[in-house]
Amino acid sequence: MSKEKYVLITGIILAILVAGALGGEVYLSLQLQKEKTLLQETIEANAELTRSTLNAMQEEQQKNVDIITKALEKVDKESKSRLSDLEEEVKNVNIKSGDFSAILDKVFPGVVNIATDQGRGTGAIISNDGFIVTNYHVIKDARVIQVVDYNKKIYAAQPIGAHTGYDIAVLKINGTFKDLNFADSSKVKVGERVVAVGNPAGLGFSVTEGIISQVDRNIGQKNPLMLQTDVPINPGNSGGPLININGNIVGINRLKIAGYESLGFAIPSNVVKPVVEEIMQRDI
Repeated sequence: MSKEKYVLITGIILAILVAGALGGEVYLSLQLQKEKTLLQETIEANAELTRSTLNAMQEEQQKNVDIITKALEKVDKESKSRLSDLEEEVKNVNIKSGDFSAILDKVFPGVVNIATDQGRGTGAIISNDGFIVTNYHVIKDARVIQVVDYNKKIYAAQPIGAHTGYDIAVLKINGTFKDLNFADSSKVKVGERVVAVGNPAGLGFSVTEGIISQVDRNIGQKNPLMLQTDVPINPGNSGGPLININGNIVGINRLKIAGYESLGFAIPSNVVKPVVEEIMQRDI
């Protein structure tokens, strides 16, 4: 074999070997890149699965928290409602057993003493902005009218209007107050327990207890039909509220018959309410 041919064959063989080596390296590199890509996709897929699983677990946990929260809120609401019912039951038990103290703490702030240059009386606050109902004869001919609330605060009162025939008057003081509500006097029963809150003989806030002796009592042509009660209505009690077991006004105390014990009369709330509402509307 000639030297030139030997060199040619050797060159070809070396070229083939180099090409094979390069091809193998390229193939290996491609395989590694493929495996790397596959691994990256696997990692990302696992990560997404993990995130989805965690999100699902968090959503489920939040649902459970919401369910528990709503259950606790329901229990709390029911507990408060039941507690309120129990308090009302206790109050009614106390009242039915002869103890009005359960409601008087709520009634007293709605009652005022009235002092004028002509005499004294009582009134009931019937709106939280200071309208007061009393008897007309309590403020008749008065030049000065002062009101003292349960906290012993003194106010100058302005007369707003009156129904002289029914002996009803409305006053106004400035401020925000605890007011009393009118009951439906048509539902008052004979024998029903009541209390009169007033200022007898100028002694200050006092309570006297009794019953409704009769309803629709006629005491004269110029007067509406009255509630008769055995609650003592002494001088100073006039114009004060007659309160039922719910703490509402069933009547406004007006007078007692001189010379008789336990014979008092109150103007029914169903007579008083429309009169004072009409007077109050006039003042607006």
